[in-house]
Parts: sequence; structure tokens; C-alpha cells
Amino acid sequence: MTAQNTLRKQGHATKVVLILLGVIATAIVALLVSLVVSGSRANDLLDEAKSYLEQARNNIDEGNITTAVDNARKGVGNVNEISKELSGPQWSIASVMPIVGTDAQTLRDLVDISQDLCNEGVLPIIDLLDQLPLEFFDTDDTNNDTSNSSSANQDEADPIESFSQTLDILSKLPDTLSHSAEVVRDCERRSNSLPDSHFDQLDQSSEQMKEMLDTTCELIDDIEGLVGSIGGLMASFS
Repeated sequence: MTAQNTLRKQGHATKVVLILLGVIATAIVALLVSLVVSGSRANDLLDEAKSYLEQARNNIDEGNITTAVDNARKGVGNVNEISKELSGPQWSIASVMPIVGTDAQTLRDLVDISQDLCNEGVLPIIDLLDQLPLEFFDTDDTNNDTSNSSSANQDEADPIESFSQTLDILSKLPDTLSHSAEVVRDCERRSNSLPDSHFDQLDQSSEQMKEMLDTTCELIDDIEGLVGSIGGLMASFS
């Protein structure tokens, strides 16, 4: 009877172990599926963010400041959505797993860097640009067509008031641009210090994030050039 009891206990223990292994395997599969789904959504948001920021650069080249500000805000919004997507519990778990954890954490760090660059480097500048009397500066005819408005002439901004308002905003921009430049340098330093990824898929996502970081930095440079042009224009009138 003793031997039979021992065998029964061993059989029961084996069943328990198999059940636990099955539960762990199911949890790992569920985690991987969740990571794939979440990563796919993040990649879609990343593509949109990069597209919006590139459009904002093109808008600035075309002199369409209003649309540039709008697209920049959309790009920043997408970056913040990516941060939310990669803040889920599945990513916290993945970040502490062997090997893959380093890659997952690198990706999350890149998102944090992108978020800081957008929220601290881009937003303060476009918030000021948004206060400019943009109808006074936009050169894109599609945004300045007032032919359908019977009161267009009455609604036009007073040039003197626009001039004064612009000078006031331009006086605030040097400090804002200086802060943005510091943010850019800090984000570049943090990005360059991150380790390389071990897996092709995560490495590809990391490279896409870095490309978006570059686009964001270029957008800030474009805005700085725009501000310089506006300052030169204002100086020619003064």
C-alpha cells in the first residue's frame, strides 16, 4: 500500500506540474499575442505620426503656417497615443523578461524620448506660432480664400494690430527656441545611449522611432528658420 500511495502522489504531482506548465504556456502565448496586437497598433500610430510631422515640414516650406501647426499637433497627439499603447501591463511584463526585455524597454525608452521631444520641444513653439495672426503671414491661397465671404473686408485683421501682436510673440520665441534646442540635444544624447535590439522586428520598430525623432528634430529646425524669416520680415517693416 505504501508503494501504491507513493505512485499516486507522484502521479498527482506530475499532473499538477503539467497543469502549471500548461497555464504558464497559455499565459506566455496570450502575452505574445497581446504584444503583437499592441505593437501593430503602435506601428500604425507611428506611421501616422511621422506622416503628420513630414506634412508639417512641407507646409512650412510652402508658407502654410496654419496647416503646419495643425499637422504638428496631430503628430504630437499620435506620439502621446503610442506612449499610452506601450504603457500597458503586457509591456511592463515583457520589459523584465530575459533578452526580449531589453528590446522592449529600449522601444519604450525611445517612445519616452519622442514624447519629451514633442511635448517639450515642439509644442511650446507651435503654441506660440498658433498665437500669431497667421492670416497675415500664410502664403497658401487655399487658406486665404475669402471670396465667398461678404464680410471678408470687415473681418480682415488690422495690420498695425497684427504687427504689434507679432512683435510681442517674436520677443518670446528666442527663449522658447533655446529651450527646444536643449531638449533636442538631451533627446539625441539619450537616444544614442540606448542598446541595439536583439530581434529584427523590434529593431525595425526602434529604427522607425529613430527616424521619427530625426523628422521631429528637422521640423524644429524648419520652425526656427521660419521664425527667423518672420523676424526678418518684421524688421523690414520697422
